[in-house]
Amino acid sequence: MKVQTCSFSGFRILPGRGMRYVRLDGHSFIFYSKKCSHQFYVKRNPRKCAWTLLYRQAHRKGVREEVSQKKRTKLVKVEKSLAGLSIEEIRQRRNQAPEARQAQRDAAIKAIKDRMKAAAAKKAEKKAAEKKNAEKAAAEKKAAEKAPAKESKKAAKKGAQPKAKPQASKVKAPKSAKPAAQSR
Repeated sequence: MKVQTCSFSGFRILPGRGMRYVRLDGHSFIFYSKKCSHQFYVKRNPRKCAWTLLYRQAHRKGVREEVSQKKRTKLVKVEKSLAGLSIEEIRQRRNQAPEARQAQRDAAIKAIKDRMKAAAAKKAEKKAAEKKNAEKAAAEKKAAEKAPAKESKKAAKKGAQPKAKPQASKVKAPKSAKPAAQSR
């Protein structure tokens, strides 16, 4: 059998000792002594009884002994490589002169700015081409509107009416006639 703990006091109960109490809901409790069971039955709080282990834990009694036994682990620094850079490359960059690092940064910034300028110039060219195409389309549209107006003026001078589109008639086809109601 195994060693159990008292439900009230928290003391260890060796095999063959203690009393078990089973409540109507099926929950079972084991007590170290009659003193523990009586305190449980009268619904005392074990954290307020000075002789229980729960009281000692709540009021930090006997904690000094446990603190001195704790083992402390030493922290070890580990250098890891970053994404795309090995440890050797990181060490080389760390050992570089500050002027060399600054020159590299300036070169990288200049390259980025050049790319941004090229992209902006390309975008401006594209916008100018679109504007030119839009102006050309607008001019063609204006010319197309003027042409039909000239034709209608010529037709009015001759006395003829301009051509109109034929409209579909809205008359519905007659439904089939129902046979006359039969009389009896």
